[in-house]
Amino acid sequence: MMRNLLRTPLLWTLTGVLVACGGTGGTPAATNQPPEVSVKLSDGSSISTSTYLSASEKLTVSASDVDGSVSKVGWVLDTGTPAEKSGQFSGTDVKGKITLSLSGLSSGTHTLNLTVTDNQGSTGSSSVSFKVDAEAPQISTVTVNGTAVTEGQALTFNAGDVATLKVVASDLRGGGDTSASPAGIAVYVGDTLARTLTSPATLDLAALVGSSTSVNTIKLVGLDTAGNTSATRTFTVQFAAAATGGTTSTPVLNWLTPSGDFVRGNGVVALKATAFKDGVDVSSQVTYTASCGTISGANWTLGSDCADGSKQTITATVVSGGKSYSIVKTVAVDSSDPSVQITSPQQGQSFTSNPISVGVTASDAGSGIDHIDVLANGTVVGSVSSGQGSVVWAPQNGTYTLTANVYDRVGRTSTTTLSNIKVQLTSTDNAAPSVSAFTLPSTVQHKTVTATVAVTDPSPSSGIAKVELLEGSTSLGVQTTGVNGTYTFSLDTSKLSDGAHTLRAVVTDNVGLSAEKTGTLTTDNTAPVITWQSPRDGAVVGKTVTLNATTSEGTVSYTVDGVAATGTQVALSDGAHTLAATATDAAGNTTTTSVNITADGTAPTATILSPIAGSTISQTPVSVQVSASDALSGVDHIDVSVNGTVIGTVSGAQGTVTWGPSNGTYTINALAYDKAGNVSAPVKSAVTIATPAPVVAPQPVININSTAAQPYTGALNVGVAGNFDSRSTVSKLLLQIVDASGATDNTSYVSNQPSASFSVDTTKYPDGDLTLQAIALTAEGLQGKSLVQTVKIQNISSPIIAVTAPTDGSTFNGATMPVQISITKRNTGFTILGNQLVVDLLDYRGQSVGTKTITGIQDNASGNYSTSFDVAALPADVYTIRVSTPVQLTGGTAQTVVTSSKVTTSSSSVNPPAAIIRLPVTLGNGNRPSLTSSSGFLVNVSDNTGVDYVQVRLVRPDGTPLNSYLLNEGFIVKPLYADIVLPSLDIDGSQYVPDGPYMLRVTVADVEGNRNIQEVPVNVDRNAATNTFSQSVTTTPGTPDTTPGKFTYTSATWTLTGVTNASRVVEVFNKSGTITTNVLPQVQGNQTAAIQFGAEGTYSVDWIVEDLTTGAVRYIYGTVVTVVKNPT
Repeated sequence: MMRNLLRTPLLWTLTGVLVACGGTGGTPAATNQPPEVSVKLSDGSSISTSTYLSASEKLTVSASDVDGSVSKVGWVLDTGTPAEKSGQFSGTDVKGKITLSLSGLSSGTHTLNLTVTDNQGSTGSSSVSFKVDAEAPQISTVTVNGTAVTEGQALTFNAGDVATLKVVASDLRGGGDTSASPAGIAVYVGDTLARTLTSPATLDLAALVGSSTSVNTIKLVGLDTAGNTSATRTFTVQFAAAATGGTTSTPVLNWLTPSGDFVRGNGVVALKATAFKDGVDVSSQVTYTASCGTISGANWTLGSDCADGSKQTITATVVSGGKSYSIVKTVAVDSSDPSVQITSPQQGQSFTSNPISVGVTASDAGSGIDHIDVLANGTVVGSVSSGQGSVVWAPQNGTYTLTANVYDRVGRTSTTTLSNIKVQLTSTDNAAPSVSAFTLPSTVQHKTVTATVAVTDPSPSSGIAKVELLEGSTSLGVQTTGVNGTYTFSLDTSKLSDGAHTLRAVVTDNVGLSAEKTGTLTTDNTAPVITWQSPRDGAVVGKTVTLNATTSEGTVSYTVDGVAATGTQVALSDGAHTLAATATDAAGNTTTTSVNITADGTAPTATILSPIAGSTISQTPVSVQVSASDALSGVDHIDVSVNGTVIGTVSGAQGTVTWGPSNGTYTINALAYDKAGNVSAPVKSAVTIATPAPVVAPQPVININSTAAQPYTGALNVGVAGNFDSRSTVSKLLLQIVDASGATDNTSYVSNQPSASFSVDTTKYPDGDLTLQAIALTAEGLQGKSLVQTVKIQNISSPIIAVTAPTDGSTFNGATMPVQISITKRNTGFTILGNQLVVDLLDYRGQSVGTKTITGIQDNASGNYSTSFDVAALPADVYTIRVSTPVQLTGGTAQTVVTSSKVTTSSSSVNPPAAIIRLPVTLGNGNRPSLTSSSGFLVNVSDNTGVDYVQVRLVRPDGTPLNSYLLNEGFIVKPLYADIVLPSLDIDGSQYVPDGPYMLRVTVADVEGNRNIQEVPVNVDRNAATNTFSQSVTTTPGTPDTTPGKFTYTSATWTLTGVTNASRVVEVFNKSGTITTNVLPQVQGNQTAAIQFGAEGTYSVDWIVEDLTTGAVRYIYGTVVTVVKNPT
């Protein structure tokens, strides 16, 4: 479909939506539309009654008016309450986005009312309610390995040790809101954020600090969703490096679930493995992987790649001491349901007496049958714990439906039924039996236990049909034959979970009457966990060893090489031994674990290889070389001492220690330690140290070679002699000078000779004291310094002119910038030629934007002077204040003294936005373009931080702007780049603009407040001659395509005729409201533009034409093409 639309003049932009932000705006419609106002969080999120804010928040208020401009925005918080707050934005404060800062909010619910007023006096309003959480969260628990950590506590571990941090934080909303806020925990290492966790949180400190062996400060801060934070909890942790040759313990991993060899296919299997290291439960650090399906946390989802009957592996892994430890389990996938049949009785069979035997059989191709439940009219009457068997059923009179439910070992099930089973008993028994006694063991039990049930059946008795043990509705066994009314059960407690159980003993007679009695049985079939603490597997120990293994429950006993140990401290012979530890719990479950160690009770031997005993040494430092040997465990280290003081340690069996003694006689001693802790007998070596006297450092001297009286001026001759020791070799000789300002110069005067004469240029230094010192260096690395000599210097010097305010590099915020200037007389008289200072304000290009002249400057005197600059109209930028004046020095020549200071007029970015007026432009002959209300306009704007608003207005020849804007709009979304297209000029509406010459001024501002102004000279000429333009459009296909699923049009070409003279043309492409432009600098003749359609929407091409001969500017609208996709 194609339409020719008479469109209201609009403002289009490439990347942003524009709303009114001040000024008089455009011509209002006949019926004024009320303005609109809304508020969101600073990140753009919506606010609702379930939104929680902090006590101090910054909200973003957006106000707009479709047919005018916004003049003010007012707000009221908590109207009519003692905590009511209010405010208003007006004038230049009204922009596309307004930041509303709220502070001191209390916990509870608050309501914010907003009112917006436009330039016609119409108003709009909105209201939003939200909640405030002003309560800080609290950290209640901080533990490491289950032990509470106090504030500032220092924790020390060995590398490879477990250090599990647990932190619990909580938060209440406050203000009568009793709901709990999710609490988070920020974990810092030093001042660096390392983790953000959700409470309660568990963290491996070893993984947190990595391989660092330094002391690390851990800081914990509680967080809530409103941004409140708790007080900081702090402690330190250090992981000391493991000793050479030492070992680290291996975590003990054990699979809990799945416990069997099969898993259920096409479902989710919960995985659980335990991990203990050094007796500490680190199961929370276990991660899981599987050979098929997907893993999320500890849940394994078996997908289609986990085929029925396939073997798959699951792996549990824990990381300790930088190493990974894993345990692998292989399971088979069972995706097939079992089958079941009732083999007896038969369908429709009748019975006149009890008991009745119900036979069932089942099969399963996968994990196997777990049990079969038999139900009569929906009530369980018995269970079979294998794939085939029978249950005893003693029903009362009636008609029954029997059901058999079979379950395999992964929980898959199926059902079969048998109906119309009729029971009509001939017995006259109407008295129920009773359970007179139900006897169970009173202590914790495991494996198989005996239970007895004593029953009676009063007369007339139909006889006992069965006695059954049950937990809930689960059958644990059935007996049909007793001895003198007592029925004995052998109960497998492994079928019960660990803990206390309430069991039912149910007796049923042959007419279906029953009675029961309950009893309690406590079971424990879980073996205790036992972990060797010391010695570790593979350890080397001495003659005696202390046995230390810990268990999760029960007691621990030990054996050494299979022989029971008495106590925990045992003596061992040299060689290999096996130590076993057995944990036994209260139920009698046991777990045994063993370690293999090597015992070494024989001391090593040590030798001092050098220096040889009795030798005299003439050079230091001395290398002391030692060695040692050990037959069993090996040498751990050798301590080397001199006269009883240790001077170094050698790791291993051989090495060297460096020793730097003074002259004298010494005794060197070596002690060797093996890995079992045995110490060698001491080995001694007496030596004498006799080194020659050292080379003496030089003592240089300074000689001032001048007969003139101080103060010196010009060149000063200074002689320097190194005065080296005869055994030294000259390396460098330098003269170090410190001037009156404290600056040091030690590079200007340097010689490689043992003596030198330097000509010191005193004009390089400020007048005053000059401190001289000679420094001599020898090739042996010795250094000597002379005595310090101080001389006075004085040279002809001009006065110092300085900008004392604003200081260099400072920032100024304000309209009028005061400038303070000081003149400081030095040692030379001066005359200010003209008695004035010239002060220039230079922009970033070095061009002057203001000049001030200060008169009445005094000659030959220090003084302070001031002036100021109006910077309100200047864009935020870096400016240079330059001060200059010509000076005649007494006894010297005339010179110009200049100083400068840089100042920034904004604390934010000072890079102004860019603005390029693409059309209209000045003609090649210098003439102005001619504008009417039908003229168009294009400007490109951009900024590195974002464009805030754009203003377009006409300025009279005398520089005064007209009251109304052609455009005064702000961006809701601040773009980095935008094309601003204006299809018409409001020169006949809100303010009539007379014909004549003007400047078309564009002002663009960025979000930092920096501005840029661009102008182009124009004529407003309503009678300007213009060409007659026409446009047309050709679509492909020519008529809409009605094929299902295809677009009605695939492309279109727009043609503009009437461009008879050379012209500057802008093509304005409109694609469903998104505008792009293309500038043709100089064309002539008919113009065409095409669009390929790739989506539903509306498309058009408009034109802006400036005749480069006449200067006339026109905007021509193009036909709109609507593209739709035909339904399929």
